[in-house]
Parts: sequence; structure tokens; C-alpha cells
Amino acid sequence: MTYQETGSEKYNSIPVVDIETIEMLKHHAGGNLEILSDLFDSFFPEAEEQINELFEAVDNNDKEKFLKSAHGLSGITATIGATQLKTLAVDMEKLAKAGNFDEAYKLLDNINVLYEQFVEKAKELINS
Repeated sequence: MTYQETGSEKYNSIPVVDIETIEMLKHHAGGNLEILSDLFDSFFPEAEEQINELFEAVDNNDKEKFLKSAHGLSGITATIGATQLKTLAVDMEKLAKAGNFDEAYKLLDNINVLYEQFVEKAKELINS
């Protein structure tokens, strides 16, 4: 896998949000939008922490921390239905596990835009 194979066009072709996951979360919350909102409110800081740790890992050339943070981000984004972010995190993790850290690091160029798109879409869906 190379950066060209995982560039931003790949992520733009994937839905921002997994609607089925959001609907399942709404169902488990009993339709209570306050509970759903609380769930997302707990997700956002955790995702931001993982993203910050990815950037710190790159700055410090800490490959172990990068791999751990990519794995953590892939888990929480899968749980909450952040499809694009999950795919990006999985790609970063795969590249890092293969020892291709330079390519994995390049994917961080996409992460803030994808995160903001998810936040916007999630808030829109919660309130609909």
C-alpha cells in the first residue's frame, strides 16, 4: 500500500458516517437524543486525543506510539460509525505494522479534514 493508493480521493469515496451504526446507536439509546449526544460528546475528546498523539508520535519519531494511537483511533471510530476516519486509521496502522512509517505519516495530512467532516455530519444526524 502506498500513499498514492490511500490518498484523499480514497477517503472521499467512502461515506463520512455509517448510517446503520448511527441508527443502531439511536436504537440502543431508546431514541433518547440526550443519551446519544452524551455518547458523541465522550467520543470527540477521545478521538482528538488519539489524533494529537499521532502527531506527537510523528514529531518524536515514536513509531510504537504511532502504531498504538492508530490502533486506538481505528477502534473508537469503528464504534461510533466514523467510516472515513476508521478507514484512514486502519490504513495508517497497516502501513506502520509493515514498517512503512513514512507512508503512514503522510496519511495524517487527511485526518483533520476527515475529523471535522465527521463532527459536522454526526451533529447533523444526532439532531435529525
